[in-house]
Amino acid sequence: MKKVTMLVFAIVMAFAANAQQNVVKLGIGSLANPYNRSINLEYERVLTDQTSALVEIGVGIPVDISDAVFNASGVDGTTAEGITVTEGAYSSFYFVGEYRYYTKGEAARGFYIAPYLKLSNYSIDLTGQYNNTVTGFNNIPAEINTNMFVGAVGAGIGYQWLIGDKFAINWNFLGLGVGLNRVSAEFTAQDNDVFEIWEQDVKDFLAEIQGGDNIDITSDNAARTISGAGGFIFPNLRAGLSLGYAF
Repeated sequence: MKKVTMLVFAIVMAFAANAQQNVVKLGIGSLANPYNRSINLEYERVLTDQTSALVEIGVGIPVDISDAVFNASGVDGTTAEGITVTEGAYSSFYFVGEYRYYTKGEAARGFYIAPYLKLSNYSIDLTGQYNNTVTGFNNIPAEINTNMFVGAVGAGIGYQWLIGDKFAINWNFLGLGVGLNRVSAEFTAQDNDVFEIWEQDVKDFLAEIQGGDNIDITSDNAARTISGAGGFIFPNLRAGLSLGYAF
């Protein structure tokens, strides 16, 4: 009986010695953005007195996109040569791996420096009507499906409070990095004859935006599709606020 008691005591002491070795958090910073809200969960594991490893997963809350959203962002969906957007949906997913160094020598508490790797995927699906009054195409039902994958590396700084050694408040001030962006899109319509015209419309549009010349466009009248794909490097920003519990 004494041996069993000593074993139980040793197990309890082992758990006590590893107190506050784990922190689970829920991100709340993205909830303020009406067009890109996401639910993100974080798990942080203390490695040494000054370091920890963190994994974060974020799932975007699906958002309906209206024509008003495009107009507010400077993208006009009602031009004579282009798509009049009637319906749209936006979704996203991302994964972050982060290594933290706490400068005060007390992991999971205080100021930290954190290199990170972030993998993200974004998609937008649009439904509308294609118009080109110059060539006589009007009100042709059309769809556009777009996808963007981003792989980014960088480093950030932040501060984490542990209130009563249990309740965590994490503020990731700013993360700066560089991301490789891979974009793909597909346009479909019910009229076989629009695609060469639409291809030129798209090329004219891409010529006016940054990175647009890196996207290759191909059209296929027989398949009733126009496809585009390309990649470019772009700065990556990362910041956030999360609340959690340490154990």
